[in-house]
Formats: sequence, structure tokens, C-alpha cells
Amino acid sequence: MKTSTLSIAQILFGMLLMTMFIDAWSTLALGIRNVGNPDIVGISADGPTVSSIVSPFFARAPYFVIVDLKNRTSVAVPNTFKNEKHAVGVRVAQLLLDQKVGAIIGKHIGPEVYSNLVARSVLVYVGEPRTVSEAVEQYRGNQLVRAKNATVLGHYGIDMKGIVNPTLSCPGTGSSPSAPCPASGSSQSAPCPVLR
Repeated sequence: MKTSTLSIAQILFGMLLMTMFIDAWSTLALGIRNVGNPDIVGISADGPTVSSIVSPFFARAPYFVIVDLKNRTSVAVPNTFKNEKHAVGVRVAQLLLDQKVGAIIGKHIGPEVYSNLVARSVLVYVGEPRTVSEAVEQYRGNQLVRAKNATVLGHYGIDMKGIVNPTLSCPGTGSSPSAPCPASGSSQSAPCPVLR
């Protein structure tokens, strides 16, 4: 009786083929890949218009103003997930993908939103625009920074009771935005969740 063993190279090749098959299947059958357009931009906002202030939060912003640069239109999408306790970033990412955004703009982008959108080829930009219309102009003028990773830790601005608190920079610590963050292990004076 002859037995055969698979080499490590054969196993790795099989795993690679399986991964490629799953990726292709999820793209075609489930439509998981983003069909977004960089001319459609999602911006976190405190209000429903282009004159609204850009929210200091992204996933917990009250609204997302979706701006179609090509057609010069905008629509406000209320953030129904802003008060949820868990998986807010994942849900917001899907909300924005449903709007066919190809880019997002915010002041602080958490890891769930960042990883879910980047995995779907959405461009993520950060900056300090005051209003949604200013964010659009900065986007058009290439004045925003393309994020290379999340810019804040998860649960940014949430206090220990799970309430959005814009004065907090460290989740659940009660520290001020300018204080060192014990969650990051850093003793530097810069706000801890900023990971730029």
C-alpha cells in the first residue's frame, strides 16, 4: 500500500487557490466589492446640509452628507447607528457603501470604519475642514491628507457609560483631549488616540 503526503508548497498553493476562489465568489455572487465612485464623497456632519459643521466624530456623527461632485448634488443620510453600543463602525461603513461612496472625509476615523472601507477600495481622507462645503473644496483641491490607517482608537469620545462625549479623547478614561492617554501606553502629551 502506497501512501502519499502533501508537501508544504502544495498545501500553500491549495490555500491560495481557495482564497482566490472565495474572493472571486464574494465579488461576483455577493457583490461585496465596492462599486463606489471617487466623485461621490461621504462627509461626517453635525447637520443635514453642506453648510453644516463637519462632525468631530465619524461613525457617531449625526449625519453623513453624501456629495456627488459630478452632478453637483448632495443628500443627507441620518446616522441611525450613532447611539449603538457595538459594531458602529462596521454598520456605518455599510451605510456609506450603500450610498456608493468612493471617498470619505472626516476629522477622526476609527479602526472599524477605516478597515471596512479601505477593504472595499474607498479612499479615506482626514483634515480639519469647518463645514461640509469647505471639506468638498479641500477634497477638490487635494488639500486633505489621505489616511494610511485609522486616526483614533476605537470608541473615540465615548465615556464609560457609552455616551458620546466630545470632551473625551481616551475611551472610558475621563481624560481631557490634551492629556496623555493611559490606553495607548504613551506618556507623551499629544492626545493619545491620534495615530497619524
